[in-house]
Amino acid sequence: CTGALLNDYQSSRTPYFLTAAHCISTQTLASALETDWFYTSSSCGSNSLSPTSVNLRNGAQLLYSSANPDVTLLKLNDVPPAGAYFLGWDSNPVPSNSSVVGVHHPDGGLQKISIGVTPSRASCSPVEGSFNCSIGGNTGNYYYVQWSQGLTQPGSSGSPLFYQGLVTGVLSAASDASCPASNAVSVYPSVNSVFSELRKWLVDANAKPNPDSARVPIYRFYNTQTGTHFFTANATERDQLIATNTVFQYENIV
Repeated sequence: CTGALLNDYQSSRTPYFLTAAHCISTQTLASALETDWFYTSSSCGSNSLSPTSVNLRNGAQLLYSSANPDVTLLKLNDVPPAGAYFLGWDSNPVPSNSSVVGVHHPDGGLQKISIGVTPSRASCSPVEGSFNCSIGGNTGNYYYVQWSQGLTQPGSSGSPLFYQGLVTGVLSAASDASCPASNAVSVYPSVNSVFSELRKWLVDANAKPNPDSARVPIYRFYNTQTGTHFFTANATERDQLIATNTVFQYENIV
């Protein structure tokens, strides 16, 4: 599945992570979460993985999960790698016939982008591993998206829908991936439909002044050859060691 790192109202850099509930809905699954960052092509038109890609394996805390609307919010146990963006979001409904963009990892592959419009809303419910949707009107909890460029596939689930540069939905389901893009559609639960629940983290959780605001994370590595430890506060140095030095075993934040 795909997910999105969200900013909160105070820009506290708490690693809130938005995805679909049919991807992760229990703490057991959240604890086993691995995340891949910068999982993109090395250059435009290339099928090779960027050397900046980073894999993190320390799981997450399940904060909220709802089968319908199909939304899960996590808090990652790892600090996101240097260069990762905390995405803005918009809890207001998206107007009909608006231009939208999806960023996702179809079939678990390299990052792709799709461009489309939201001609209407949809009311959806999960049925035997899929979703049954009634399309039409302006009141459903899901955005119905018709693609003009690109489409979504399995692996794209949980990916963010962007309207005017802000996250406004989370991918739940799509039409058969064999369709041409001109016929491909997807449905996204709206951030608006679950915001009354999500706001306790995205707005309220860090509203009070933090007496420890000057603290920074310290990362620890274990040297498997000498039995000693190495500490750094530099996230770039941390990521370089994880990627290139097998002698040092990463032990997370201390």
